[in-house]
Amino acid sequence: MTPADRDVALSPLCAAAAAGRRGAVLAAARAAILAGCPGETLREALLTIAPFCGYPRTLDALAEVRALLPAAAPETGLGGDALRSRGAALFDRVYGRDAATVRANLAALDGEVAGWIEADAYGKVLSRPGMEPSLRERIAVVLLAAQGLRNQLSGHARGALLCGATPAELSAFLEASAPFIAPEELAFARETVARVSAKA
Repeated sequence: MTPADRDVALSPLCAAAAAGRRGAVLAAARAAILAGCPGETLREALLTIAPFCGYPRTLDALAEVRALLPAAAPETGLGGDALRSRGAALFDRVYGRDAATVRANLAALDGEVAGWIEADAYGKVLSRPGMEPSLRERIAVVLLAAQGLRNQLSGHARGALLCGATPAELSAFLEASAPFIAPEELAFARETVARVSAKA
C-alpha cells in the first residue's frame, strides 16, 4: 500500500463515525489497519472528529475501536498562550488570504465561540503534531459532508489544498467515504470540491 492508500483508508472510518454508524466504525478501523495505518494515526483521525462532530460522536468512535488503539499520549507543556498561537498559525494556513475575513465573520456570530474555535479546535486538536494539516483537512471535508454541514465545506476543501493536498487526493478521500454520506450531500460535496479545485 502507498501512503496515499493508507490515508484514504481513514476516510470511511471518519465518515462512519460522523454519520453515527457505530456498527461500521470497527470494520472501517480494521480495514485502515490492514491498509497500513498505525494505531497512532487512527487515534489522531478520531480525535479530529471532536471539533467537527462533538465529544459524543468522538467518544462513541473511540469506544468502538479502543482495543485497536495504543495508549493515549497526551501533549504536555503547552499553556494557553502557546495553544492560541499554534491555533492561530494553523488557522492562517487553512484560510490563507481569507483568514482575517473568516475571523471577522466568526466574531460577528459570537466572539467567545470564535475564541474557542481558534484556541481549542485549532490549537488543541487540529494542530497536534501527530498528523499533517493536509490530512486533517481532508478528514474535515468528509466529516462535514457526512453530517450535511454545507456552510463550512468549501472553506475546509480550500484549506486542504492550501495545506498541500492535491485535488485528486481530496476527491479520492470524498469518494472513499461515499457509503456514509447521503446522496444529495455527496453530490453537493463533489460539486464543492470540483469548484474549489478549479480555482486552486
